[in-house]
Amino acid sequence: MENLARWTLAQAFGLLGTLAVIFRDNYRTPMAGADLGEFLVRFGPQASALGLTLALWPVSDLLFRACAADRAWQCEGSFNRWMVALLLFFQCAHAAVFGLVVMSDPQALARALQPNVLHAYGAALAATGLLSAAYVLRLEFVIWKGHNLGMRDESHP
Repeated sequence: MENLARWTLAQAFGLLGTLAVIFRDNYRTPMAGADLGEFLVRFGPQASALGLTLALWPVSDLLFRACAADRAWQCEGSFNRWMVALLLFFQCAHAAVFGLVVMSDPQALARALQPNVLHAYGAALAATGLLSAAYVLRLEFVIWKGHNLGMRDESHP
């Protein structure tokens, strides 16, 4: 449960930071509508930063676990590799979107992109969060299974 608590704390700081910036930007001039596309165009840098934050913890955690001789057994299996590969892909996508929205005018970007693209980015942001949570939940199960003698496999300590 320690890893789940660490992940939750890291995501809470990332979300609170994003919400603080959104509140700061909307304090004087509130947003007219609650459309997801307009929200993502207007707050693209914050959404990208949130996506990067969601994907960063599992990727760095897997790297540190894989490099530690006493915890490498927690990284075994193709599920972790696929999940972290997808999270790395999402990190690249969020970094590309961050660069795109920082270098462009929000109104011009909203006119240039189709609404489906904006909704797809919202889905990618949600998928990043779900994959990140799935990694942590699987890690907790693997550690629990490794500490329970009845479920322990003989191939690792």
